[in-house]
Amino acid sequence: MENSIKVGYDSQTGMYTFKAGYTPSLSVNGKSIIDPLTGGFKNSELYVISEKPEVITYTVRNKSLKHYENIETGEIVPMDLYKSLEDEIKASREYDEDSDEYAYETVEAEVAALRFARTYKSVWEDIEEIRTMDFEIIEYPVSAYKNIVPLYSLDAKNIFETKCKFTPTNIETFYEICAEYGIDKSRIDIPTHSGLRYAKIDNTYLTGAEDFEKFGSNQTIATYKECIERMDNNRKRLNDMISMHLAKTSQKILDKGMVGDLLKELLTLKSRVSGLDVKQKDYNSQRSLVVKMNELIETYKQLA
Repeated sequence: MENSIKVGYDSQTGMYTFKAGYTPSLSVNGKSIIDPLTGGFKNSELYVISEKPEVITYTVRNKSLKHYENIETGEIVPMDLYKSLEDEIKASREYDEDSDEYAYETVEAEVAALRFARTYKSVWEDIEEIRTMDFEIIEYPVSAYKNIVPLYSLDAKNIFETKCKFTPTNIETFYEICAEYGIDKSRIDIPTHSGLRYAKIDNTYLTGAEDFEKFGSNQTIATYKECIERMDNNRKRLNDMISMHLAKTSQKILDKGMVGDLLKELLTLKSRVSGLDVKQKDYNSQRSLVVKMNELIETYKQLA
């Protein structure tokens, strides 16, 4: 049995859960884990209780050598006396590596050793040892977002991992950000089954939408904090994409307006220059100026 465990706490249910293997001697705060008064239940190796653990203990049962017994007389031989007799036997012999046997000083010593081995037996006793488990309470994250779900359950292999699953809701977020910019859904076109890949605002594709959809639509399994960061990053990227789209549209409209104004001014200026009564020596200069104006007028007509 592990002597260090993690205890998961779910603040939504007020329950504590831990995995400690099967042992009927397990106690929490001095109460048996199988006692109904603990207010919990057991599911395989998982224990679920309503009382916050302060001390978790379990009992280990082992055998310990109690003493020796003379099987001929039934006499109990204390361990210190048995050790003394055993030392005498060891002192009367030496181990012969060539023959792989003990060599005794005398025949009497060898007989005594054989008799010693046959006369005494070990007597064992069962002992119980109460051990305290080290544990760490881990609080399950409580998600404030419907698309970030904590990954804990009674059947999960890694029940105490505080990881969450983030499932992007990019289209919903996209509509929210558009609304913040005053763009209603009538101006938005999002084809079915393609996410934001081919999204349009005012019948114009959004730059970067396809690249965003490749990476921004993936699920993320990470800590709650990391999921929040991924969600915020998606929102920022969408906001930047919409903002850039509006800026380009605004710039495009502004440029056309400026071109139109310049075109009007050029036409007016051309009319005035053409109507000027100039001297013969200045006629070529006037004509050259009109030609350049015509070139500019044609250029602005193409841009308008």
